[in-house]
Amino acid sequence: MKLTLDEINHILFLSQVATDNNKLHMLREIIQCLVYIVKANGEIEVPDEVGAHVKEIIARIEAELRDDAERLKEIHRNLDQFGRRSPFG
Repeated sequence: MKLTLDEINHILFLSQVATDNNKLHMLREIIQCLVYIVKANGEIEVPDEVGAHVKEIIARIEAELRDDAERLKEIHRNLDQFGRRSPFG
């Protein structure tokens, strides 16, 4: 099956509407559609400015995930320190 540029642009339009209306469940579905499209193509040519912006977004996401992982490790260390028991009971 081939998707036309109009169909892909419609998916992008829907992603903007979902974003503007804070519809996270819809965004997950839209991301899945975009993942299928990207996997089918394997490689996509984008303008340098777009590529740079994508790299910035990826760097921010990776940094946030690393921070979250560090916080979880700290929580686990603190729980281990207290024998994984609740200090309140």
